[in-house]
Amino acid sequence: MINREAAQVGRFLLLGGVNSLASIGLYALLQRVLPIPVAYALAYLAGIALSALLSGRLVFRVTSSRMTRALAFAGYLAVFLTGLGLVWVLQEGIGLAPLIAGFGSVVVTAPLNYLVGRTVFTR
Repeated sequence: MINREAAQVGRFLLLGGVNSLASIGLYALLQRVLPIPVAYALAYLAGIALSALLSGRLVFRVTSSRMTRALAFAGYLAVFLTGLGLVWVLQEGIGLAPLIAGFGSVVVTAPLNYLVGRTVFTR
């Protein structure tokens, strides 16, 4: 059981890293022709969609339905909004530096994203 979970976490981290690089690349392209907030939002949403599409098969080794992928997308979007709120509170409310606030958000949202995926894809 522990080895299976560790393997899932490893695949989650690998997919997340590749997905992050792809999202950054897409953002770099889009920000040349679109306003920065629009480019960022589109790249981030594309990353969420890619995670919802690939996590079932690649991370959790299950076949997923459209409904399951839609639930994953909604869950990942909710985690994004949670992270956005957390960054705002850490920066504006507490006064932490942006880099520290961003790191704090990742510390919270990465495990939440894993739990969303595990809950949606393995129930």
